[in-house]
Amino acid sequence: MNLLENKTKKQHYIPQVYLRGFSPQYKNDVGGKLDKGKYTIYAYDLKKNQSSQAIPIKSVCYEDYLYEIRNDEGGFVSENYLENFLKILENSFGKYRKKLERKAFLEENCFLTQEEKCFWVTYMIIQILRLPSALNAVTEAIKENAAVTLSDAQAKNAARGYCLPFFSSIGEKEGRIIKALLEPMGNMNFGVGVDLQGKIITSDNPVYIELSQWPCDEYDIIIFPISAQLCLFLFGNENKKNTRKNFLFAINEKHREFIVTSLASNAIRKLYSNHELTEMEREYIKQGTKDREESEN
Repeated sequence: MNLLENKTKKQHYIPQVYLRGFSPQYKNDVGGKLDKGKYTIYAYDLKKNQSSQAIPIKSVCYEDYLYEIRNDEGGFVSENYLENFLKILENSFGKYRKKLERKAFLEENCFLTQEEKCFWVTYMIIQILRLPSALNAVTEAIKENAAVTLSDAQAKNAARGYCLPFFSSIGEKEGRIIKALLEPMGNMNFGVGVDLQGKIITSDNPVYIELSQWPCDEYDIIIFPISAQLCLFLFGNENKKNTRKNFLFAINEKHREFIVTSLASNAIRKLYSNHELTEMEREYIKQGTKDREESEN
């Protein structure tokens, strides 16, 4: 018997259910009957400055056994444990996105309930912390600050415990990273932008957070694309003065520019969309990458 046969090898740090919302097939698959393996997406490589043809969603944004806990010999411990918890969260994402779509397109208002707000902020925090870059950064911080010398496996396991604390009830120690990221969101205004053209893009690091300093009491703004037609905005600090606490608005070209430049400045390497990018969108991307280069210098 192959001991790996029950493990998920390709463990996606950007969930496939999330990326399907940016697929050209998504809008027409109303009943969800299309084989999920047939969903495709367009990818734009920021390093190469070029787009791909539509490619299968299952082929992007994953690493082999990313969330597996290993012993010092490299063997797996508690196979698929974190992956299974993340799947529960991803299933909830699909349900909450459908609920938001009904509110945005079928109802007269889009007031998010407290329960919905809690889900979306929790989902965004986990999305940030499940990225390989976040796990690697926390791994290095643990190795540098540990009172004793840790093996690579021990440091990596500890990082997964801090970033994705699903092993037991979350105590103060295990939850401090989540708490530090979550608290500045507590009193922000929520806005849901609707793009009737269905051209919102996303990236391999889809939660954009703008802040003037860290640590902070409140973020300036958060952008999280939910699908090609919906984008969640959280407004804080000075940005709250011109927004309501909980509102729906139509996305115009100015908003679209802000979304694209922000995501381009925040992406690890790839942007994703349900269409081949226009020349205007490519100009927005250039501005976003320029903004990132200036902030890094």
